[in-house]
Amino acid sequence: MRGDLTYEWLASTNVHGGGGPVADFELDTQVLLANLYYDFHPAARFTPYVGIGVGAAFHSTSSGTVTYTCGGTCNFDGESKWTPAAALMAGLSCRFDRQAPVSTKDTPVAATVPGRLYFDIGYRFLYLGDASTGHAVGVAAPTPGPRLEDITAHEFRIGLRYDLR
Repeated sequence: MRGDLTYEWLASTNVHGGGGPVADFELDTQVLLANLYYDFHPAARFTPYVGIGVGAAFHSTSSGTVTYTCGGTCNFDGESKWTPAAALMAGLSCRFDRQAPVSTKDTPVAATVPGRLYFDIGYRFLYLGDASTGHAVGVAAPTPGPRLEDITAHEFRIGLRYDLR
């Protein structure tokens, strides 16, 4: 078992669309996750793993507009809020071993020493909860703006990992 804490800022996303009225606004998301991983063969050079993460996502939406099919428009405010977030991961790590001199009685010998640096390739399913905009501007009754439900991402990730142990 191993674990990590991650913070990620996801690039701004332009949201445009809808099933009838068309909404236009931007979504910014930050994610904080605590992750646990299970390595199937931690002593081996190639190690498959699975993982799970839990945490929170902070969504910020910009102000925007809704355009109705009849031609009218409505403006709405932006909003920021925290929602639960979660992740499921699976992948394969490859440890970089290194050659190190090991002295024997008479002659130094090169030996393979397990390294702490890993090349990692994996898949992550990321659940980011819901995001919503603020209320409509300039209307008599409080009218909620557009809402995004069950935001998810399928990610293929490649990177380097260093074991601090």
